[in-house]
Amino acid sequence: MTEWRRTAEHFVCGGVAGMVARTVIAPVERIKIIYQINSKSQTGWLRIIRKVVDESGGGLRSVTAFWKGNSIAVLRVFPYLGVQLASNEFFRRELRRLSTGSR
Repeated sequence: MTEWRRTAEHFVCGGVAGMVARTVIAPVERIKIIYQINSKSQTGWLRIIRKVVDESGGGLRSVTAFWKGNSIAVLRVFPYLGVQLASNEFFRRELRRLSTGSR
């Protein structure tokens, strides 16, 4: 496998892993952000969850309301974590190659 292809695969894998992780944690992040905004009112997290469900209109919308704003976060995370994983793997291979003295 060529060096560029391997680096591209690591970029895509890192990006996809970041997207999945961000999507899984999105409901918790949404509740946390609402809690931080409303911290002066001393609202508990269970009340915040109930408020998100009530304000969404019920049904399937109440479930998807916890992922509101996730698409922008996923677009931001993909290149960031893709570059991070690809560069980590690239430099790890280069350091291993230089330490063994092979070209």
